[in-house]
Amino acid sequence: MDKLRAAALAIALTAWGAVGLQSALSTLAPMTGNGGLPGLIGLFGYFTIWSNLLVALVMTAIARHGLDAGWLSRRGTVAALSVYIIIVGAVYNLVLASQWHPVGLHKLADTLLHTVTPLAVPLFWLALVPHGGLRAGQALAWLGFPAGYLGFAMVRGALTDKYAYPFLDLTKLDGATVTRNIVLLFALFVVLALAVIALDRVLGRLSRQTRIQPGE
Repeated sequence: MDKLRAAALAIALTAWGAVGLQSALSTLAPMTGNGGLPGLIGLFGYFTIWSNLLVALVMTAIARHGLDAGWLSRRGTVAALSVYIIIVGAVYNLVLASQWHPVGLHKLADTLLHTVTPLAVPLFWLALVPHGGLRAGQALAWLGFPAGYLGFAMVRGALTDKYAYPFLDLTKLDGATVTRNIVLLFALFVVLALAVIALDRVLGRLSRQTRIQPGE
């Protein structure tokens, strides 16, 4: 197995393990709220879980078949995945981490989901995925995944009065504030996506230059 597929396998196992551990804890030993099936269903109200599941699926596909062997393993998919998981880590660690203090296995799951995979995926993309070829227009296409999550989260919240994130909570915030928060969050996705695409272009040019020897 080459270095790229070995690294993908390690990240896939980490993400599967993190989601599995958090699912078990949410079902059997919740720190807050209800356990059992309601706890498991509630877990999937979090973008963190959606993103880490996507990490697990994409990295499993790459570990099995290599890059560009299907939609999940495309270079553009890995770049988009880097955007999603960076935002997971940034929003959690900068905004949400101070609001609860997990211990034991909860702390392990929290660290894997919010720190380890958010660091591992962009490093994988930077170091092992060939660069060049991404287009600025892809930044808007990459919004499909967070938009799908948002639709699910808001419908679930409207039906249950339970919102995964305080900045989306219509039981505590007015509609205008929640709308503003959503716009700002999607702006963050777009800005980060454009930055990743610009970096991809720069790295692609540098890679081509290093392959071209003087005098050739």
